[in-house]
Amino acid sequence: MDLYARIASIPGWLSKIDHQILGTILRMQEEASAPGAIVEIGTHHGKSLLSMLAASGEAANAYVIDLFGRQEENLDDSGRGDLERLKSNLAEFGIREDRVVIDARSSFEVTPGDIVAGVGRARLFHIDGGHHFEAVANDLQLAIGVLEPNGVLAVDDVFRAEWPEVSMAVFGSSTLAESGLRIFAIGFNKTYWCRSEEAEACQSALLADEFLGSSVRRTCQIDESPVLVFKRDPLPEWRLSWLLGCVIELRYPRVFGACRRSIRRMRSIFRRNDG
Repeated sequence: MDLYARIASIPGWLSKIDHQILGTILRMQEEASAPGAIVEIGTHHGKSLLSMLAASGEAANAYVIDLFGRQEENLDDSGRGDLERLKSNLAEFGIREDRVVIDARSSFEVTPGDIVAGVGRARLFHIDGGHHFEAVANDLQLAIGVLEPNGVLAVDDVFRAEWPEVSMAVFGSSTLAESGLRIFAIGFNKTYWCRSEEAEACQSALLADEFLGSSVRRTCQIDESPVLVFKRDPLPEWRLSWLLGCVIELRYPRVFGACRRSIRRMRSIFRRNDG
């Protein structure tokens, strides 16, 4: 059983696309001996954390921030973290406790110095905490304050209509705009940012992955820079067959990806024969 199938039963939100993007980026960093730890705001029960730690090598550490038992401070009810379930899941997946620093506070109380003192600077910083404007703005400042020069920032739900304040905070952030980071990929419900000089290497790594390479929907241009788009939203005008395909893609991504790759290969053969 592959890792994604194993973590699928853990409560939380992580698509196959984003699981694969996070893993590919972390493996690329590992191969390049990139310094830094994994930092995550909004760990919930550890679903995405387990995905990232499994891809980052035994020596990589993580710093995780979640309210856990202080749910009265969870103003928008964006996930209800459970510390005991997190620890149980880490143990079940064989993750040593000394690899993870757990900070059971609001991210408003955490400083860049706390993170650096705990694990050093971040090679990958994943923001999936409070989804209201002030929380996202605060978390972006915290992330940029500790991100390594070649690090990657992942932000959850930037393009989700249910959470407009996430989009407003991200694209209205002067801290992010002045950081030198730009979007290089849009996953199922996460966006991925890095410095311009690192974007080509990150995109090449994603495209080299068989599953991700066949899952790109389009490449768009933002500020004259290419962005890989993996997400698609169903429309009322779609035929039933298209809607069915969308459901299969969501529930059985490996099957959908294999079928899509086979169809592409067949089309390529037919085009060569016609030529």
